[in-house]
Amino acid sequence: MGSIPFSVRLLVRVCLRLRQAPADRVRKEVWHALNVQIFLKMHRSDYAEKKLRIMQQIDEDHTLTQLANAWLNLAVDAKDPETLANLIVCSLHLGKPSSRFVKVE
Repeated sequence: MGSIPFSVRLLVRVCLRLRQAPADRVRKEVWHALNVQIFLKMHRSDYAEKKLRIMQQIDEDHTLTQLANAWLNLAVDAKDPETLANLIVCSLHLGKPSSRFVKVE
């Protein structure tokens, strides 16, 4: 059994901390993003896309929506440079290293 990806562990931690958060919209965004990640790990990009559409209806400009969009695009078409750029920008915005997305020779 492989290790759980960092992004899933991060979303689970955020979800657990948001149980008492007053902002329902933020809580919903996190749960939807976690669902997108889970569906992608299950190789069900069709369900992940449905959850992403729900996220986009709530707030298309939310950081988690953009990040989930990048996850979905990378899962469907891993060679899209715009998707990779969006994922790097989201990682930097969240204060995470982007080195795992860039191949250094």
